[in-house]
Amino acid sequence: MEETSDLGEIYIGESGDAFLVNSTVHIHVWSGSEWIDLGNISGPQGPAGTSGVEGPVGADGASGADGLYALFDSTALSIGSANCPMGGNAVRIGLDDNGDGNLDPLEVDQTLYVCNGVNGVDGNDGADGADGADGADGADGADGSLSVVMEMTVTVSSMDFYIDSIQQADVTLYRGFTYTFDQSASSNSAHPFRLSTTSDGTHGGGTQYTDGVTYTGTQGSNGLMTFTVPLDAPDTLYYYCQNHGSMGGEITIQSLGSVS
Repeated sequence: MEETSDLGEIYIGESGDAFLVNSTVHIHVWSGSEWIDLGNISGPQGPAGTSGVEGPVGADGASGADGLYALFDSTALSIGSANCPMGGNAVRIGLDDNGDGNLDPLEVDQTLYVCNGVNGVDGNDGADGADGADGADGADGADGSLSVVMEMTVTVSSMDFYIDSIQQADVTLYRGFTYTFDQSASSNSAHPFRLSTTSDGTHGGGTQYTDGVTYTGTQGSNGLMTFTVPLDAPDTLYYYCQNHGSMGGEITIQSLGSVS
């Protein structure tokens, strides 16, 4: 029965009859004149059983989709073009989103301009001198730098650098090419723009990277960092603020064919 009250005060039955009350798990025995509570009959909880064996390993998932191919092409620019007044080449870079093997206009992620330099002014003809003896070959001269192929504007907002209005932008540069980072905006006045091989530069335990880097002017008014990417530059650099941590981003360094 469910409750002790269900036993009743009067029971017509044999002495020794017993009932289990479910609500208390107690045994009650009829003595002939009253119910005697013999107490709880439940035993202690038994020990936990052993764990079952592990199920079999599931089958491998399906292979992921193939990645996209990187493409680039080069177009000759004639003298008088807007980006290369003395002529040169426009190099377009992007991913083959539709897989047709062609770099379509909507697939172009970046365009670099490799421009011819301006011809120097001819000097006056000198008088003919006497022929001298042949001299020894001179040493090879230093490699000349390429024209600037991309100019990027640096600003600061909410203690983050913005590259061309993109917050902490990831930047891709190419070995052998020259880039400028313009810090003339007044928001840069307390934030010198620096490079490092370590994330967050000196704030992350690294040192400043200076190969191929020159600074002119003052940040916040006419500051300009010019970076000619060395041919042996590491694959990854980081830009950071010399005065404050956690303001910068990542620069990926790639090679585009053979540059010398």
